[in-house]
Amino acid sequence: MTGFTLHDLTVGYPAQRGRSEHRVLTGLNAAAVPGDLTVLVTVTGLLRRLAQERALAVIVSTHDLELALRIADHVWLIGPDRRLRTGTPEQLTLDGAINAVFDGTDLAFDAAAGVFVPHTPAAGTVRITADGPHTPLLARALARYSWRMVDTGPADLEIAFTGDGYRADHLGEQHRFTTLDDLTAWARDRGPRREPARTPAQREA
Repeated sequence: MTGFTLHDLTVGYPAQRGRSEHRVLTGLNAAAVPGDLTVLVTVTGLLRRLAQERALAVIVSTHDLELALRIADHVWLIGPDRRLRTGTPEQLTLDGAINAVFDGTDLAFDAAAGVFVPHTPAAGTVRITADGPHTPLLARALARYSWRMVDTGPADLEIAFTGDGYRADHLGEQHRFTTLDDLTAWARDRGPRREPARTPAQREA
């Protein structure tokens, strides 16, 4: 089952149906669609809308942290230390609870962007001049390769959306790219190179 509407949901109320329980039936067998992201997004949006329209409380257990932080009103977060942290997504972020639980050697939670980014040495600073979705998409793509976005002051890399492509100014040279893929591939090659992890035998040698 990959798609459904509110007609697939049944909500019963004692006053209306004479039943002793309130029920919400989604008609979705989760085991039949393991890992189906389309269903996950559809169900999440549907439950969110149903909760708002019918004043229902919806409790969801999920490993998709970024999606939960986007749509949840309240979050219960249990870390490896088994400590319960609770609050709105924004409060947990400001308190550093998200970083405390999930930050690791390779990935760290970017509170401003609301996503996980590589935790690597900075390749340099970048200033982006663009409109619409280009600025956040460029910033997210470049963050994967450790470019840190700045709004003021000098920047190592200047990128502008020209309407029919992208212009990049770097080290006194100007480069032009037709697609975002081409630009990010070029920026990736100028990011920091991490040495591959050594085996115990290599470390002892």
